[in-house]
Amino acid sequence: MKQMFRWLTGNIRPDHCAFARFRSRHEEAINHLFAQVLSLCHEAGLAKVGKVYLDGTKMQAGQWILGGQPNVRAAWQREPGR
Repeated sequence: MKQMFRWLTGNIRPDHCAFARFRSRHEEAINHLFAQVLSLCHEAGLAKVGKVYLDGTKMQAGQWILGGQPNVRAAWQREPGR
């Protein structure tokens, strides 16, 4: 499959700028497609649709792997500049 893709693209590898331009040019269509996919997943019982709240808590990488539940308050206090 990888060889077929490389043959189809003329062995050209897109960089991050190409992906960013594509996303910028097609933002509305991508958002509409995402909404359709999410709706289909919800109808099939594969996803719950609702609100997602983010608090911006910063944690050390690998925190979940190293010891179960992270100590969020300690991770926040260790962040430089706070």
